[in-house]
Amino acid sequence: MRYRKFGATDLEVSEIGFGAWAIGGPGRLGPNETGWGDTDDAVSLRTLEACLDYGINFIDTSDAYGNGHSEELVAQAFKGKRHQVVICTKGGNRTMPDGTWKKDFSPEWIRSACEASLKRLQTD
Repeated sequence: MRYRKFGATDLEVSEIGFGAWAIGGPGRLGPNETGWGDTDDAVSLRTLEACLDYGINFIDTSDAYGNGHSEELVAQAFKGKRHQVVICTKGGNRTMPDGTWKKDFSPEWIRSACEASLKRLQTD
């Protein structure tokens, strides 16, 4: 695997990353399922663990993938190995009381979304 410097940081990331959208399984937007259909968490965890075997250390996820389930699986797969991976997540998706989504990039919401993602990812 080849690696590149990540921006102006000292981090080295694999040229190939793992996109974790599908492992999140179905999400909910009101009464409707969104995203991918059912997934098998055991298969997803084995796939994430195989990333390290193949030198993939860049993992892309989001709070929207399976309503946060993707982030939870990433945390589970890399527990005790967090120093070996660079995790990228995204935010700005807000579920409203009526079940719809709204984009919200206000400082308050982004702060809240980051804290929730860090908790699901079990990292700081």
